[in-house]
Amino acid sequence: MGLIDAVDTLVLGANTYAQSTGWATAEDQGEYGEKLNNLTKFVASSRLEKAPWGDFPAATVTRAPAATIRARFRGSA
Repeated sequence: MGLIDAVDTLVLGANTYAQSTGWATAEDQGEYGEKLNNLTKFVASSRLEKAPWGDFPAATVTRAPAATIRARFRGSA
């Protein structure tokens, strides 16, 4: 769990998001899956309007990922 413990945000493109949503409903995910599902998530997409993640917090869809992430973390360093 070393690497995943150091991660607090997941940034995905629309296709990777579509391939990853199964994590939200997979059974027996263990500690790794729980951590992944509860991460703050951003999806860079010009075609998606929303990005649900099962019963977990939805991802934020953005058309300007660099600016969105910069604004989110400004002042937290």
